[in-house]
Order: sequence, then structure tokens, then C-alpha cells
Amino acid sequence: MQMNGKAKDPARMAAVALQAYTRIVAFWGLSEKEAASLADMAESEWTRAKARDFAGELTRNQLLRLSAAVGIYEALELYFFRAAREKLVHAAEYGSLVWWAPSGRDSH
Repeated sequence: MQMNGKAKDPARMAAVALQAYTRIVAFWGLSEKEAASLADMAESEWTRAKARDFAGELTRNQLLRLSAAVGIYEALELYFFRAAREKLVHAAEYGSLVWWAPSGRDSH
């Protein structure tokens, strides 16, 4: 794969992306099923991929999804700072991620 005109090691890219994504998943409190789905993986694949010794490669779509999650995390940090970012919560009654708006009302 080439990025910015330079060939990159796919295994290294996967390792870095998975390390960042694993931390975000933990911070957001996602379930294994949610984390796998967001990354476009089967739960069993996600279980293998999040291990530090994972030596596999990710598909282009999986890399894009992990990159998007990192971008969203970073955008929340930049625009809303830590306190607001932490308001990204798992709402069991909706069965999905919900952003709690500043007014205190949820937006879907």
C-alpha cells in the first residue's frame, strides 16, 4: 500500500491502527460485538486482531474504518475537549452509541 507516495509496511500499519483503535474501544466502553462491527470484522477476527502479537494484515476497508474512528476521537478531543468527549456513552436502551448533546438531550 502506498500513502503519501511512499510504500508502507502493511503489517506495521495494521499494528499501529489496531493499537490506537483498541485504546479508543476501551475508552468508549464498546462491547466486543460493537468494536468488531465498527471495524468490519467478525468477533473472532477482532479477538485475534486486538492481541499485541497479531501479525496479520487488514483490508483497505478495515484500515479506513480504524482511521475514521481515530479521526472521530481526535475531533472530539479538539472540538469538545475531554469532558465533552467522555459524554459519548453507550446507551443500552438504544442498543447503539449515542452522543449526548450539550442541552442534555440525546441526538440520533
